[in-house]
Amino acid sequence: MPSATGVADVFAFQADGTVQAITSDGTVAWTADLSQARYALPDFQGGLVVVTPVVAGQSSIYKLDGISGQPYPAYTASGTASLGAWGGSLVAVHPDGTIFAVQQNSDPATYSEWDSVIGIDPATGAQKFSVDLHSWPGFVWDIMIAGDGYAYVVSSSRDFSANTSQLYLLRVNSSGAYDDFGAIYEWVSASGDILDPNVGMITNADQGILLTWSAGWGGMALTAGTGVSLVNPPAGPGGGVVPILQAQDGSFVGSYYNDMIAFDASGTARWIVPNETPQIATADGGVIAQSGITYDQNGNATGKMGSLATYSWLGYAYESDPAQVRMNMPDFGLSFQATAGGSLSPNGADVKYVPSKWFIPAGIYDPNTYPNAAALDAGFYANVKADFSPPTKIAVNLLVQGKATVTAFQDALATTNTVVAFLDHGLIPPDQTGAIGLCFSGNPSAIPCLEPGPLAQPFGNINQVVLPNGFTPKARVVFLGGCGIDAKFIAQWHLQKGQALIVPVYLKPSEEMHINLVKVASEWWTMLFNLANGSTVSDAVSAGRTAAKANRAAHSWTFIGDGSVNFNAKTQ
Repeated sequence: MPSATGVADVFAFQADGTVQAITSDGTVAWTADLSQARYALPDFQGGLVVVTPVVAGQSSIYKLDGISGQPYPAYTASGTASLGAWGGSLVAVHPDGTIFAVQQNSDPATYSEWDSVIGIDPATGAQKFSVDLHSWPGFVWDIMIAGDGYAYVVSSSRDFSANTSQLYLLRVNSSGAYDDFGAIYEWVSASGDILDPNVGMITNADQGILLTWSAGWGGMALTAGTGVSLVNPPAGPGGGVVPILQAQDGSFVGSYYNDMIAFDASGTARWIVPNETPQIATADGGVIAQSGITYDQNGNATGKMGSLATYSWLGYAYESDPAQVRMNMPDFGLSFQATAGGSLSPNGADVKYVPSKWFIPAGIYDPNTYPNAAALDAGFYANVKADFSPPTKIAVNLLVQGKATVTAFQDALATTNTVVAFLDHGLIPPDQTGAIGLCFSGNPSAIPCLEPGPLAQPFGNINQVVLPNGFTPKARVVFLGGCGIDAKFIAQWHLQKGQALIVPVYLKPSEEMHINLVKVASEWWTMLFNLANGSTVSDAVSAGRTAAKANRAAHSWTFIGDGSVNFNAKTQ
């Protein structure tokens, strides 16, 4: 995940028990020994959280540094306690880095046993807090960090004398403050066994969670703050529904035995597709299934992607060597769980993913600071990782110089929940002030330019790519930082509802419409940062105007289209 303290784009686990941190250009940044680990999860600081197996009744959790791969101090469960409990998978990593784990405790002197959820500081290995759970005699079934920042823990206990079991829910934040929802469901069994309630849990944007279970007659519950409400589950008695994705409109898609089912927060089933499993919620309300088949918002098959690749936060795709492959990112829905597992790096936390591209020209950097494109890329990317972490804001993919190609720009425009910025040169004929195209830094003998058909005209040593009908982007927000962006050029951008185009306003329109790209870059950074933190386009542009005034720029900013556009995930 993009961070200020990591270098890896993906982690590759090797058959010899090591893990490799692989950068986006294919370089192995570091290798660490995990031969004695039970498993590892990516954190939100560029590293890994490692859980060791139980040895002599004890197990440990520690963090691997994102830059060096070196281990931080470990937390070791004391006495006869074991971490992760029952199979060891009950560990989750909070976006602020806090490690949540379910710890199974026992006291041989008193023959007592109990479970607790603990918080661990990854930098020191110290325990931050411990909260006891309702689970004895019984089990802890699941732990998950939802979009509201709380860890939710589901447990059950058994009353053998009454042959009943109770399902409990607790939430706790990374400081240890918690709310106990108590027993939200009770069911009766003729046997004395502790039955698996087949729990399913998913974030409900940043409002709370949706919880399902199949024990008894099955059920479903929604939380909001400290309140919980029971809802009849979809698909009738017996439950069996496990939520996997939240769609852009706030509805859910999950599995129902061997089928894929879409349903809303009221428990109403919308459609069912046999023998499918959902993997990715798309921006049009549809779904990409495990088979690679794409479905629309009504469950109708619309095409096939082939086998699904592993996608990284910076927009790269990988197959199983691992080998990086050329493949466009799916058009992800705007949701805190648009992908199975909660994020592109499943680690027990649900986070919003918004891909974005930032195009930087060759001519805006100081050669004393950034002597070449590689230094420019590294310098700007370091700032991105610092300012846009954790990735619940906006994942920014910088495209500098040669990477900022016509094809990359068009690919970025084709993704819905995206903010795309062009900072480069407008193509202005000698006899006019307005631009007829957008040019990308490249070979001086054949500069590549993208031109809308109605404005296109032959022009010098230009490699022209003509769009007959102009621009029809899917991106929510497009920023044009370049010279000559006038009314005629803006008219070639055909926006739909829910889209906005941010453009310069030239304070001296009687002169040529030139702007200072260095100032534009800093002003766009201000606007992008506001968008990343949930501001509307209108508010972000207002901040950009203030920054331009502070820069004493000869331009200001305005927007065309919907000023209420933002990147906040929706709920019903």
